[in-house]
Amino acid sequence: MRIFTIPYFTFLSFIVCLLGVVAITALKRKKVDGAISFAILMFFLMAWALISLILLLQMPDTTTVFLLKLKHNIIILVPLAWLYFILNYVGLSKKLKPYMILVV
Repeated sequence: MRIFTIPYFTFLSFIVCLLGVVAITALKRKKVDGAISFAILMFFLMAWALISLILLLQMPDTTTVFLLKLKHNIIILVPLAWLYFILNYVGLSKKLKPYMILVV
């Protein structure tokens, strides 16, 4: 690991831990509207940050390509999770069918 990536590595480590704590706390409050969908959103963001953290370790090319593809798939899922959280929090998710979220 190069010396200039160490502060970024430390910051990302802190962010991953913080997102994990927020996701677990949200899972414990299931009675609140949108708590489960918020936890799902936080887990996706945590996975995104964790993969970015792992990519700093400079692995072989095949592993890096796999992790980048996985990271891009998670990046695509984050806006969907955000939309689902907003609809749950406002109370409109009961009116939607599961396929309607994918259409948007």
